[in-house]
Amino acid sequence: RTPLTAILTGVVLLQQHAADRLVPAERKLLAHAQVNSERLGRLIDDLLALNQLEAGVHSLEMEPLDLRVCVMNAVASVFAQIQEKGQILELDLPGPLPVIGDQAQLERVICNLVENAHQHTQPGSRIEVIGWSTAHEIQLTVRDNGPGIPVEELSVIFERFYRLQDSGSGSG
Repeated sequence: RTPLTAILTGVVLLQQHAADRLVPAERKLLAHAQVNSERLGRLIDDLLALNQLEAGVHSLEMEPLDLRVCVMNAVASVFAQIQEKGQILELDLPGPLPVIGDQAQLERVICNLVENAHQHTQPGSRIEVIGWSTAHEIQLTVRDNGPGIPVEELSVIFERFYRLQDSGSGSG
């Protein structure tokens, strides 16, 4: 992660200290560099977590929390990309969503789902994150109007690094 941290630090410093000397196209390029560096960091974190899980050394920090906090943190990390594509993000989280879980891991999962919705829907489309609770369960749904998963691939989508045939880029 060290090279990525150095790149991200440089980009942020340029944005903070040289923004007034840059033309709009250069500022936009730096913003893209920051967003993509952060995305790459999330991918690296996902791969590290996967390796730890497979090695049996990954531990979860279980604690009581409100799932709405995880949603807000996850959405914040991809919101700029959603806005840039002209998509509409709608959150429907009307009440507390009390769970016991690992906040960082829950945020990672939610971020991946929202980012996937962003990547696989058209500009101007709607992405919804809906949460509700009953006496016995908490449910969280990320909904979009993308192409979905073909029926013939449903049985294999959870295989390691599996990607849909027409999914474009991604690590699976």
